[in-house]
Amino acid sequence: MYLCAFIIADTDMRIYVFNPDADLALADNRPTYVAPETVRQMSRDLALLPFWYAEEGSGIRVVSQDEAAFVKQMDECFRRNIVPVSSKEIHRLGKIKWMPWGWTPALRRSLMEEGIDEACLPPEEALAEWRKLASREQVSAWLDELGETGNMRAESVNLKDLPACRTYAEEHPAVVFKAPWSGSGKGLRWCRGNFTPDVEGWCARLLRKHGLVTAAPVYDKVEDFALEFYADGQGNSRFEGYSLFATTSGGAYAGNLLLSDEEVERRVEAYGLGEALRRVRARILEIAAKYTGSYQGYWGIDMMVCRDSDAKHYGLHPCVEVNLRMNMGVVAHKLYSRLLLPGSIGRLVIDYLPAPGAMYARHREDREHHPLRMEQGRVGEGYLALTPVTRQSHYRAALYVFTGK
Repeated sequence: MYLCAFIIADTDMRIYVFNPDADLALADNRPTYVAPETVRQMSRDLALLPFWYAEEGSGIRVVSQDEAAFVKQMDECFRRNIVPVSSKEIHRLGKIKWMPWGWTPALRRSLMEEGIDEACLPPEEALAEWRKLASREQVSAWLDELGETGNMRAESVNLKDLPACRTYAEEHPAVVFKAPWSGSGKGLRWCRGNFTPDVEGWCARLLRKHGLVTAAPVYDKVEDFALEFYADGQGNSRFEGYSLFATTSGGAYAGNLLLSDEEVERRVEAYGLGEALRRVRARILEIAAKYTGSYQGYWGIDMMVCRDSDAKHYGLHPCVEVNLRMNMGVVAHKLYSRLLLPGSIGRLVIDYLPAPGAMYARHREDREHHPLRMEQGRVGEGYLALTPVTRQSHYRAALYVFTGK
């Protein structure tokens, strides 16, 4: 058995599941949705990532003795009190509160097919509500509510036909078109100048599928960061902290810096935006109930520091994306607070290598070149694989820690 002995309390036992296809599954919206093989590979390789953000005393789903051994090894090292639980053992637990990366109709159906009691799962009506609230269509409403709280009036528009898409592209020197649902920088199409046949065809496909494309001007971005929150399902949210992240030129997620909230605020203050940031944070908490509904769990708003046209002044874009699910910013924030030695900073990366065995080779090199140094159960410096890396791995979640001096 993988399961460590424990007593089940009257409250539900939390079981964490990593399903990185959540945004793709929301876009598809069918209970029968099956993710592409590359995403299924990510699900397998990074299945144990919840170990690092799960609440103490929770369970994490495992499918093999090797995965259970990894959880046990990490728990002995970092004292997280996380229990590995196999599918067979789940049915012996009684009350369960499922904690996925994100809720989707496909995940709900999958759990029910495994014999999970429907009473342990959100009703279909709730999933439909959360899907609507997770759409990029909501960004324009968020921006209307926030106004110029962040000292700049940012824009996002919802376009419902090709002439509107063409007109918007012609009215702006550079535009990014976005699918209503997609994750990690996917579902974006950049248009600089001409509304080319390629961009037109992309927009047409989305309009046929969803009846909607969102669009925004391309801003002169200098920093990506996010505000992270937790919603209690009763319309209340609390601020959890900041996350500072990087994206590629195409908008894809490229990793998080692990910094204190004070350091992120200091960096935003350096652009003269400290007061604007505090106003935005307060305003979000005032209006959050409208846009989180009955959702319970972590959620975040991606923001940007932007340079204006004269390149001398900066503005705070208060809502680029809304992630109504767990996200890497929350993971990074919890890694910093739970794992890093005071005075150290870190970098969280999710990387991919397609060649067989290449990720395992890189993992071995990183262990050799960046040896782990720990003090008092915390990481002071070095490399740590956050998920098991084997010869079959193509994805890896990794932490690089270095002194902040």
